[in-house]
Amino acid sequence: RRPSPWCVFPQPHGPRILRVSGLRVRGLQAHLSAAPRPYVAVTLHSLRLKTPVSWTQPDAEWPLMVMDFPEGHGAGPLEVRVFDKERLSRKRLLGAVSVRLAGLGERSVESWYALQGGASCAGEVFLRMELL
Repeated sequence: RRPSPWCVFPQPHGPRILRVSGLRVRGLQAHLSAAPRPYVAVTLHSLRLKTPVSWTQPDAEWPLMVMDFPEGHGAGPLEVRVFDKERLSRKRLLGAVSVRLAGLGERSVESWYALQGGASCAGEVFLRMELL
């Protein structure tokens, strides 16, 4: 018996996407009296995406920046590193955080994360994460 043309069969879903957006940094420490010029690098396994450098604002935000990581890149952790870009093409790690994605389900998560390690003893990074 053939199915009715009016029957709707569920379509298999493609790979899900981890979307990271709303990136902001605050409270970064100055180095040798020069304000930091931060940028953020976000890595999930082998895929690494970066924000542009904020040359004028040490408490920077990238409201229009959206980073999409295919689910095939794994379930985590999400590695977030904040760097200070020096004018002569050098970079200095200000701090990093490793975010576990195990609890990320059908709702988005928005939070400030304290940076650890690196040249700055303070600072936080804000992330909004959701599975699409």
